[in-house]
Amino acid sequence: MHLIAKSNLYGFGYDSIKFIIKYIKGIVVKDLEELDKVRKLKISIKTIILFEKNKEKLTYFCMNKIGDNEKKSTKKTYIRVDPFLGMHGISLDELKKIQNLKDYYGILIYLNECLTENEEMELQKIIKIAKDNNLLLNIGGSKILDYLYKLKGYDKIEIRLLRRILFSDDNKSTMFLRSRLINSLNVNKKFNIGFKSDRKTFYDGYLYLVSFGYNDLKILPLLYKNNIPLKIGKSYYDIACYPCMNTTWLYSKTKKNLEDVFDVFREYHEILKACEILDIDIDEFYTSFNTEIKRIYK
Repeated sequence: MHLIAKSNLYGFGYDSIKFIIKYIKGIVVKDLEELDKVRKLKISIKTIILFEKNKEKLTYFCMNKIGDNEKKSTKKTYIRVDPFLGMHGISLDELKKIQNLKDYYGILIYLNECLTENEEMELQKIIKIAKDNNLLLNIGGSKILDYLYKLKGYDKIEIRLLRRILFSDDNKSTMFLRSRLINSLNVNKKFNIGFKSDRKTFYDGYLYLVSFGYNDLKILPLLYKNNIPLKIGKSYYDIACYPCMNTTWLYSKTKKNLEDVFDVFREYHEILKACEILDIDIDEFYTSFNTEIKRIYK
C-alpha cells in the first residue's frame, strides 16, 4: 500500500509516517516541497511517487498529460488516467494511443465517486489495458473498497489508502488533538478562576491550565456544562471552569503527572460515552475540532 502524504498528511503531521512506515510500500507526495519534508524524517522509503514534473532520480513520476514524461524514463513513470472528470490525468482514448505502453511502470487512477454504468465499463477497460501490458495498477480514492473486488485475479495492484492504514483498529479514535500544558498550580488556599459570570473557587487540589489544538474547540463548553471529565493518559480531569476558546483549567483532587505536550480524545469509547451524554452524533464531535472538517452522510 502507498500512503498519501500531501497536505501535512491531511493534518495528522508528517511525523506520523514514522509509526506506520513498516506497513506501507511507499509515499505519494504532491510536490517537491512535500518531498523535502518527508525526506527530513530520515526514514527508509522504498518508492516515492511525485505528482508534479521533476528531475528527481529516486522518485516515480506521475504523467498527468501526454508529453509530460519528456526526458523522464518511462520505467519510472505512472500514467495518470482520469476517464471520469477528465481533470486529473489523460483520457482512455489517449491511453490507447500510447505506443510504447509496455515500457511504462504503471497506471494510476482515482475512484472518489460512485461510478455510473458507463464509467464502470471505462474502469474495466483500464484494468484490461493494465493486464494486457503487464503494468502495475495504482488505485486510490474514497470509493476504492467498493470496486476492489473487480480487480480479483490481478496481482499487480498498489493501493493508496490513507484512513484504513492509519486507523485499522475500530476501538481507537480516528482523530485526536495534540495539546499543551501552559501552567500548573498546587491549590492550598482560596483560589478563583474563570469568567466573572461563571467564577469558580477552589481551596485545595491541583489545577492545570491547558491548550487544546489551535483554534476554538466548541466541544469544550458542552463537556463542561454536562460535567463530563476528560481522560488524558490513564487519569481523569474535570473541566474546572467555562473554557476560553481552546484553553481551559483542568482540576484534579490529587496530583497528576501531566506532560508538557499530551494528546486528548485518543480513546474512541470515551468519545462515544461523551456523545451519548450530549446526545450528538460522533461526526459532530469531530467537526467541533475544526470548522474545515466536513460531515458527509451516506
